[in-house]
Amino acid sequence: MNPEMLARVMFWRLAEPRKPAVRAPYPHPAGRVPLLGDVFRLSPRSPMAAIQRLGSSLGPIFEIKVFGQRLVVAADPSVVADLCDESRFAKYVGPELVQLRKVIGSGLVSADVDDPTWRKASELMQPAFSQQAMRAYHSTLADVAMEFAAYWLTKVDGPAVDVATELSRATNEMTGRVTFGQAFGSFERGDPHPFMAALTAMINQSERANIMRRVPLSTLLMRRAQEASDKRGSYINGVVDAVIRERRANPRDERNDILDVMLGASGPNNPDQISDEDIRYQVIGLIFGADATFCPPSIALYYLSQNPEIFERARAEVDRVWGPPGASPPSFEQVTKLRYVRRVLDEALRLWSPVQGFLRVARQDTLLADRYPLEKGEWVVVFIPLLHRDRVWGTDVDEFDPDRFLPERVKARPAHAFKPYGTGMRSCIGRHLAVHESLLLLGTILQRFDTVPQEGYRLEVQESGGVKPAGFELYIRRRHESSSVN
Repeated sequence: MNPEMLARVMFWRLAEPRKPAVRAPYPHPAGRVPLLGDVFRLSPRSPMAAIQRLGSSLGPIFEIKVFGQRLVVAADPSVVADLCDESRFAKYVGPELVQLRKVIGSGLVSADVDDPTWRKASELMQPAFSQQAMRAYHSTLADVAMEFAAYWLTKVDGPAVDVATELSRATNEMTGRVTFGQAFGSFERGDPHPFMAALTAMINQSERANIMRRVPLSTLLMRRAQEASDKRGSYINGVVDAVIRERRANPRDERNDILDVMLGASGPNNPDQISDEDIRYQVIGLIFGADATFCPPSIALYYLSQNPEIFERARAEVDRVWGPPGASPPSFEQVTKLRYVRRVLDEALRLWSPVQGFLRVARQDTLLADRYPLEKGEWVVVFIPLLHRDRVWGTDVDEFDPDRFLPERVKARPAHAFKPYGTGMRSCIGRHLAVHESLLLLGTILQRFDTVPQEGYRLEVQESGGVKPAGFELYIRRRHESSSVN
């Protein structure tokens, strides 16, 4: 769940009335004001940063109150392990995701835990993310990486480029082609493709509508915006439906994208088939979920630009595994063998995960951490920025150190200390694909380009639209063997 969405879910939860209960005292911010609670300790512009500051002093479990309503936040590996116990807790689908069903239906992201369509869709899509399927997709992804490299050659010795914007072009193109075979022309266009622009606008409208629904006469105020959103939805649905109809009419033997795999496993002889409408929702939901794929490699490039030794070590591995840049892209196996570059990516995910939190709901009345009572139906936010800065990571948790992910150090940490993609059966189904795309992009940049950051830039993280470096720009240079990164 991206930070902007998580913040809205948290604040909606605080605004919903709950019956009072006798509870163990939770740590909470100092200076709590009667009636208003902790409202002055929160920030509407950077809610996640404000919660992170509070949690740094309050500990692994704490509460926030606004207008008398309570929200519980957890950020300790042992507590998170408790919350990840599927026999006692389940994924909670908050009001934000419920509202998004107008856009993505009951897809894997937005469906309730007990929704039978979710289980059928999950089983249907598992083969689409197997290693065999990933091998089939690799040539498509590698083609995009080569196109991205050719596109960046046009940026050499020119003005600095915005890294998040540039990498989003590549990941949007990868997502469109590998999900349902659609090329968005991301390297030829100045603006996003109409499909991606419409999807983003619909998501934004859905979020605004969820906020405005509490305002009197909001239906009248939002009517025109909702009509425009409905038109966008019809356009998005029409694009995907047309592809599905064409594939049904002309089935293909090869499974070249995720839609092929879903259609091949959802024929009339499959008792667990789902409708083509539900397949459409899965396609749109996957594209929605992959929207922030560009964020981790963008963050990684920032830290590489600030740490020349790490940059050169990562580049040396790419040179050793991939060889010199040529006309042919790396193979699937060559990408998976980038062990150190993977650690660079994981460390970027630790510091700034695109999923800033996930919600867990109690299946029955229970005690959290053997102390704090939770009633059936109450939920807790697992706040990843604090979890990933827990003391189990050492005393230098804000420093960028890829060697935290050496195998022996991973084994020494609690199993639930690292949760960049959620947990359990409702974790991100496309996480391995996202990692593969990120490694392919990072490796391509390291192999072919020198990058020079703008002088004086210090990382500023933008919380809306995915966790990404705001205003981070690089000058692109042709690679020279004798060059070093500033």
